[in-house]
Amino acid sequence: SRHENEISATTDVAAREEFEDRRRSKTIDGQLIAGWFVEDFTLEELRSLRAKERIGHMLCELHTRYGMIGFVKDDGFPMGLEQKDLARIFGFSRTHVNRSVQELRAAGLLEWERGHVHLPDPERLKKMSHFDPGYLEVVRVRR
Repeated sequence: SRHENEISATTDVAAREEFEDRRRSKTIDGQLIAGWFVEDFTLEELRSLRAKERIGHMLCELHTRYGMIGFVKDDGFPMGLEQKDLARIFGFSRTHVNRSVQELRAAGLLEWERGHVHLPDPERLKKMSHFDPGYLEVVRVRR
């Protein structure tokens, strides 16, 4: 299978005002395709387009790891990070992190208040963020 270079189906580019002028129509494999194309973006810009998925992935990883040590209760866990910390970790602006967190909240995938995160539908968040816990290579140790 070939890599699709039109990125609106897999990123939040269509919702980003700063990129609205990059929408183009191109002929690909004999078909006229309208959208946003990977070759029209810098690597830094492309990295920023996956903010919602990357934040969701990190939350799923924390949920999995904290669950193993008994820190998850009713799909909630303590969160020592704030949105400003996520901006630094991922290299996004605070505004973009806030927008992404709001999108996750609006989709019913995240509740985050006062140092506590609750994932109302962890399975749907895992699917949206392409999270596979198998990559963690976690080994349970008997105590």
